Amino acid sequence: MRVKTAVLIGAALVAAAITGTNVNAAAAVPVITPGHAAYPSGGTTVIGEGVDADNQNAQLAETLTSQLKAAWRAEPPVGPQSAGSDPGTIMVVGSHTVVRETQYQQTYVSSYNTATGALQWRRSYHFAKTATVSGGLVYVSHDKLANGEVDVDAIDIATGALKWSSYDGGDELGTPLSVGSGLIMSSTWADDAATGKHKFTIKLVANASTDGTAFIAGGHIYFNSMNSIAAYSASTGALQWSYTKPSGFGPGAGSATPALHNGLLYVHSIYGQTHSTTLVLNPSTGKLVRTLPRSDSPIAFDGPVGIFTYADLNEPSVLSAVNLTTGHVYWTHPLPQTADGATGEVTTPIIANGLVWILDGIDTGHPGHIAALDEVTGQTRSLIVAPCLLGFGNLAIAQHRLLAPTSCGLATYTAVNV
Repeated sequence: MRVKTAVLIGAALVAAAITGTNVNAAAAVPVITPGHAAYPSGGTTVIGEGVDADNQNAQLAETLTSQLKAAWRAEPPVGPQSAGSDPGTIMVVGSHTVVRETQYQQTYVSSYNTATGALQWRRSYHFAKTATVSGGLVYVSHDKLANGEVDVDAIDIATGALKWSSYDGGDELGTPLSVGSGLIMSSTWADDAATGKHKFTIKLVANASTDGTAFIAGGHIYFNSMNSIAAYSASTGALQWSYTKPSGFGPGAGSATPALHNGLLYVHSIYGQTHSTTLVLNPSTGKLVRTLPRSDSPIAFDGPVGIFTYADLNEPSVLSAVNLTTGHVYWTHPLPQTADGATGEVTTPIIANGLVWILDGIDTGHPGHIAALDEVTGQTRSLIVAPCLLGFGNLAIAQHRLLAPTSCGLATYTAVNV
């Protein structure tokens, strides 16, 4: 039976069960000073699927408090063979909250009113693996049952009308989409973002693999694959530089989408190895600036501080606040080991108003938890038990509300005093 109401647990009770540990309280380094301004005045640009409309994440100009109450919840029709509906991507643009909702052999892309949850429009797909919003268009990567190819649809966010549909250049469903400099890309294939017409295909360097991830920012295309990362001109597709990663599962291993923050390119590893640390490169030259501690998930940034996450096999996830220049660890926050299993961090953290928000859980047989950690100390400030079983997707914070995935649709929360 699904529980229909969220349970808000007092911060004192939660802190007794899940604690943050300040490992360097006496160290002679500056303490964390939370930012409260939107990027670029403060905060960051962190690229990750669906974190917000422009795939930017972390310090947001929001005054959301740690104590929340349940607001509206939305879910599409659930098919007879589906146990529920996962909001795999949550994107908020003004009055539109666009959600990619995944079920068994069925995906919906729906737009809900951000304030009320009322359905504005909905489109149906077989498999739609990625979605992003930019320039008033919702871009959706999906399969075609007729021939098995992967296409990208561009949908008008205001009406839900299809503007164009175009072949995305490959048959690898699930490669993240990136939009910028008038382009939309999936892997090596660059199309005009306004029309869907093909513009060029980037030529991979010798040690790159085609299953890499393209990230467009600042007039450059950064292509990250297992063995290398390379930069190309977003105007012509011409190679600008390449960096060969250390062999094995070392720094930056894998094809995670990079992040660009305060003039540096961050490449975390997706392989969960002790020596799989984070690469920091000069985005103009590809020169190595430094390496930082390991993060198996995208990093959330707030000025000089990043929130890193790692988890070893069958072990709880551990979050750390790290100085981005020195690698100094301000605090660590291990999630609990329970009788039912290890608690894992499911989403990229989001930082807003001095709080680090995470979604964690044990497995899909248990409800998920939305936790607010103090950005300065790592201590738990509040914990919400989701209204049903754990769902997968991203957290979003917008317009003084938090939006979270569950197995019974999109759940939203507002401050208790609203």
